[in-house]
Amino acid sequence: MTRVLVIGGYGTFGIRLVRLLSDVEGLTVFVGGRSAERARAAIADIDGPAALVPTELDRNDPATFPVADIVVDVAGPFQAYADAPLAVLEHCASVGAAYIDLSDDPEFCQLINDHSDRPVTVATGWSTYSAVTGAAVHALGGGPSRAGIVPSPKLPMGRAVIESVLSYAGRDIGGGYGLTRTLRRTVHPPGARPMRSLLFSNVATPDRVLLHPDSEGFVAPQPEVLHRLLIFLSRLAKWRLLPPLRMFAGLIHRVQAVVRVGEPRGGLFVEASGKRFDLIGDGDTGPYVPVSPAAALITAIHAGERFPPGLLWPGGDFPLSRLTPIWDRLGIDHGVRDDTGPLYHRTLGGAMERLPAAIGDLHRGGVFEGPATVERGRNPLGRMVANLLGLPKAGQHGVRVSITTDGRGCERWSRTYGTREMFSTQEAGRGRRAGLIIERFGLFAVHLSVRVEGDRLRYQSEGWSFLNIPLPRRLAPGGDVYELVDEEGRFHFHVDMHAPGFGRLVRYQGWLARVEQEAG
Repeated sequence: MTRVLVIGGYGTFGIRLVRLLSDVEGLTVFVGGRSAERARAAIADIDGPAALVPTELDRNDPATFPVADIVVDVAGPFQAYADAPLAVLEHCASVGAAYIDLSDDPEFCQLINDHSDRPVTVATGWSTYSAVTGAAVHALGGGPSRAGIVPSPKLPMGRAVIESVLSYAGRDIGGGYGLTRTLRRTVHPPGARPMRSLLFSNVATPDRVLLHPDSEGFVAPQPEVLHRLLIFLSRLAKWRLLPPLRMFAGLIHRVQAVVRVGEPRGGLFVEASGKRFDLIGDGDTGPYVPVSPAAALITAIHAGERFPPGLLWPGGDFPLSRLTPIWDRLGIDHGVRDDTGPLYHRTLGGAMERLPAAIGDLHRGGVFEGPATVERGRNPLGRMVANLLGLPKAGQHGVRVSITTDGRGCERWSRTYGTREMFSTQEAGRGRRAGLIIERFGLFAVHLSVRVEGDRLRYQSEGWSFLNIPLPRRLAPGGDVYELVDEEGRFHFHVDMHAPGFGRLVRYQGWLARVEQEAG
């Protein structure tokens, strides 16, 4: 039996760690906090083999702690631990318990690092920054890194967290002044639907302490209009035209609790060694990412694995492979991007390996043939639009598809249905359309996301444009479009295209087989 004390166990992140640990047989988890009643209420609906014990304690008074083999401090904010910042670490050293904290404060992590020469395992910054980012950087090849977090609007930040973020707004945090430098990124894990392009601003993170002195951290709070206001105020604070922004914490807390604008998803990107790692958590899964390193470490210790005393370094001592099983179980999309190879292989990265071989083979290019069944919509206007777009006519047709690639990595698709030939080009989206595939039909372009769903590759329209000028998304053509492989191993396509106001334009489906190897 392994005894685990979770300080702050019924808070936003603490209770999620408890939920993960509740599935581990043989654990006793003390759900600690200032109120045993609140702890009892928080765990009332958790059903698992682990024993959960509501526990009243004072984080600053280790004498109130129960006997435990592992102590996890999730309480925070760690910037407010000025009175007794080493209390939990010293307690762990005295009783022989492993120490873990989920601090994202670089000064606190530096303090723990400076006092990590204890006879127990010490894991500080064991959260998104720096355990997850460290594991990602290690997988990418190491060196200086740039990472950005997208908090989910579904989970408003507490006032204490907002105060800690504002504490370095306009302040020199190394490599710049907090919340004054910006960049724009699109978070898009291989095989998943990308997030929209988001504005990030720089924040202080423990990556500079635990990973590399030139590592950079960013955050993209939503909505963007309020984020831009915060950036503006931070720049004024930098030039001492405003007092420290912590005084606005109450106002910002009230506003963000009411104004929940943006995708109900959280995300992360990490760039290092010319490569990139992306992660997206839908719905309620995003808040499990910060606690997944602690859950993985506790599970490993409980299973009998022994870690040396002293500081446990993110990445090298705890690689990404220890975290991915948790993410996969929760349905969190993640992966490393590879910018080499054919277009779809670059876009999907490692997710392409989860698809049947025939899909990957077609998207390497070449010439393919097979039969297809084509149906047109009943709306006369829809038929007229289909004719203008050169879509195939109704009936049974032989199909010939040719896919070639130019020197820029742009693909040219030629599709012949009977005697009618359709041409389009496909290329990787850039800037605000990063992570998408842009398919161009003459002067029009459709912006497509491609994602893996089981053994299918599914397409979804994310917008369209004319001469690169965005058009109203609600008028964009779309439909049910996917690729799969049948029992005989043949590539199948299914396209059911609709347009608002015109109904179905065309539906065609069939199979293809390679008839000629790609030239070159």
